[in-house]
Amino acid sequence: MATLRIKLCGINNIDMASLNSVLQLSDSRLNSEWAVSQSGLIYLSSV
Repeated sequence: MATLRIKLCGINNIDMASLNSVLQLSDSRLNSEWAVSQSGLIYLSSV
């Protein structure tokens, strides 16, 4: 299966917390597991 990755720009700590909350709440409806990774840049990736 291909890895999907979305580069996030202009994200602050509140946005990160909101994004993580949305991912947790929608976990049962997603086809893939998604994770937020920070390595200089912020990515939303399917794993």
